[in-house]
Order: sequence, then C-alpha cells, then structure tokens
Amino acid sequence: MQSPLYLFSLLFVVHVGRQVHGAPDGDVEDTMIAEDEARPVLPDAPRYPPINSGDKIALKMSYTSGDLSKFWMKCSDRECSAHKCAEGRLNMKSSKWSSCVTLMYIIRAIGKSDGQPINSGDKVTISSAQDMNSKHIGCDSKDSYKCRFQSIAYRKFKDDWFRHSQAIFQIFSRDGEDGTPVEYGDIVGFRYPYYYADHWLSYKDGHWFAHKCSNKAKSTCAKINSPTGFQIFKPYKA
Repeated sequence: MQSPLYLFSLLFVVHVGRQVHGAPDGDVEDTMIAEDEARPVLPDAPRYPPINSGDKIALKMSYTSGDLSKFWMKCSDRECSAHKCAEGRLNMKSSKWSSCVTLMYIIRAIGKSDGQPINSGDKVTISSAQDMNSKHIGCDSKDSYKCRFQSIAYRKFKDDWFRHSQAIFQIFSRDGEDGTPVEYGDIVGFRYPYYYADHWLSYKDGHWFAHKCSNKAKSTCAKINSPTGFQIFKPYKA
C-alpha cells in the first residue's frame, strides 16, 4: 500500500523531473572538522568547499549549546535518531571516523551529475554511505511516522522519481542565496517540495519526522537552535 505522501504527490506533480546520474565510488577523505561557531577557511581554495552531488556528508544538529549541540543524525531501517560520535568540536581523522560510518550519507541532486555543486533550493536524495544504491532516507506526513532508511533502489529515481517522492527533499541554506551552492558548514534545512510543502525534516524526542514548519520562508526553518536545522559537513583533505 502506498503512503499518503505518495498518493497526494502523484496527484500534485504534473511534470517529470530530469534523470539523476550515477554516484561515484570515491574514497573517504582524511579529515572532517565540525565547528559549532566558526567554519574553517581552507588555503588556496574557495571560501568554503561547496557540497557537490555525490558527496559524502554528515548532518549535525544546529544547536549551539547544551547536549543537543553534540548530536548528529543517524539513520537505520527503523528510524533516524540522535547520536554522538566523539565530540563535535574535534578534528576527526579518518581512523576515528571509521567508528562513525553510520553518520555518513551520500547526497545527490535531482538532474545533476556527480561533482556538480548542490544549490540552495535543489531537490536532493540522501542515501546510506554504506548501501548508497539501495537505501534512502524517507518520511511520511503522519506526525508519528519516524523518518528512516527505506529500500528504494537508486535506479528508481532515474526511471520514475516522483513515485518515491517521500524520499526527495528540497535543501535550503540559511547562509547562501537560493540558486547558489550550499557550502561546508552551512546551516541547512530539508523540506518536502511537493504536496506537503510545509513539512520539513524535524527533530522531536530523540527522532526525526516530517513536521510542519513553513512553505514560504526558509529563514523560519533552516536556522540555528531549531529542530529543523542542521549543520552540513563533508570530508576533505586538509
């Protein structure tokens, strides 16, 4: 039986999106830095590295103080829940990240090739970094339905992606204009782009759900100290 989100989305969507291209088999890089208050400036590089389609990422809660400031989103086949992995302020070498692989995901933009920057406002999928071709984060409009990894083959997004709209989000960055790249360390939010366009990926009582926030102003939802806000990171060679 299809979820209510799919049934309503199918009625609402009147166009077919462009196809998504394949994901890379890139190696995990050497360093991931997670800072609550400041983002690093890399030498001989753009101001901050952009988040590209096909990148490995991790999503930290946007809180700047208290216990929640140390938590990251971790998803399984049952739920997406809040977990710690070392301390959020540490420079984490790849050897330490080996114990935190379940916190890492692959983000891809609908209609973009791997390596192309993901812009604020793009539609994206978020898959397991371990099972990136078969498991994607999906939610439902019901308040009690926990977001989790759903068994959706990556090729299905290429064939008929709106049939799986429960696993497609629109990413918005607080730190950049819509249509410009999302960058390392940005505060971001993930909104459903279709029928339930006021539902965002939202934290409550230890888990993530699709809850109402806003369908107009991203500043209401993609912000610090908010259940709908994340700080986005990716590994890179320092």
